[in-house]
Formats: sequence, C-alpha cells, structure tokens
Amino acid sequence: MATDDTIRTGKQAQEDTWIAQIEAGIHEGMSFTRATTPEDIEKIVKQAENTSIMMFRIPRATVETGMIGGFDQATFLCHLATRGVIRKVILAFDGWADDPRELWEIPCVNNFCRGLLGPPGSDQCRAVQATLIDEVREAFDDDGNLVNRSAFQIVGSLGLVSMAYPERIYERNPESSTGMLKDIGKAIEIRMQMWEGPKSTPSA
Repeated sequence: MATDDTIRTGKQAQEDTWIAQIEAGIHEGMSFTRATTPEDIEKIVKQAENTSIMMFRIPRATVETGMIGGFDQATFLCHLATRGVIRKVILAFDGWADDPRELWEIPCVNNFCRGLLGPPGSDQCRAVQATLIDEVREAFDDDGNLVNRSAFQIVGSLGLVSMAYPERIYERNPESSTGMLKDIGKAIEIRMQMWEGPKSTPSA
C-alpha cells in the first residue's frame, strides 16, 4: 500500500481497482476468491450457492513456480468439483497487466496451466475443467448463434487449455487490436482431447 498521496495509473492499477470493487461486493453476482488454504474450501462452497461467477486470483508469484504451482492450485479445484461447484470458476492471473506480452506468450503461464490441467484424461484434468466456466456455452445460444463474444476474453475451461498449448492455437497478428488470432475450433478439439485422454492403440 502506498504511503504517500501518489495516484497509481496504468493497466495494473486499473485491474487492481476492478478487483477491489469485486472483493467489496460492488459487482453483483461476482466474487473474487483467494484459494490459498484447505480451510478456504468450505467458504468457497457456501459462496458458490449464491454466486453465478467466481473468480480465482492466481498471484504472479504462484504462476512463476510453473507446473508445481499449477498442480498445487488444482487440488482446490478438484475438491470443489467433488462438492458440486461446476461451471462457475474463472481464473484471473494477477500481476501481469503491465507486461507487454499476452498471457499465452509467457512460458511460466504455459507451464502453470499444464500443471493445473494435469495429464490428459486424468481425474484431475476432468475435475479442473468441470469447475471452470465453459466459454463456448457462455458465448452461443441454444441455436448456435454467437451472442456473447466477450466470453472468449475470460479464462475458463477453454482459456486454460489454450494457454497450456498456445503454439497450437495462437499466432501473432500485428493488424489485430489484441495482437493475436485464436483458433476456437482447434481449442475446442484440444480441450476434448484433454478431457478424453490419449487413445489406446489396439494390439496386433
């Protein structure tokens, strides 16, 4: 916390302000949760009963531990899945707003996401994805019409898989305002592969 009267500006300051507003309960139906200890789980389960979206803050220091940090965080999501917290969680990677790179371009973010997902087809992989919001479900109506393009800007199940395997989904596009292209079809395909796991090869 600043000890003088300086007003912080910039992307990170804006992100911190938005997060503080959510933590203060200003944005109805949303909660920002710090999942750091097993004791948090009961509180989170109770919050989920009355909350449509739950955002989990992942501190930069945790992300920088890579796959180990991801596996650690997966423990909480797996517990939540067993308690019925399904399709409610969004991940927020804290502390990167002033970094000129996109999250998918940062190696420790890629490794963290791989650790969070765990091995393809594993109980961990399915449980973690089950707790996260499905961006495709949020973006399209029952008739397949795109009604919420901004759903692809959040980090739910599809975003997690995309950042874990960015070389198969993203590429730089200097003409784009976001500086990237995202192959949604490929992301969906990879997510399904992660859910189902590797196919067994029939023996000769």
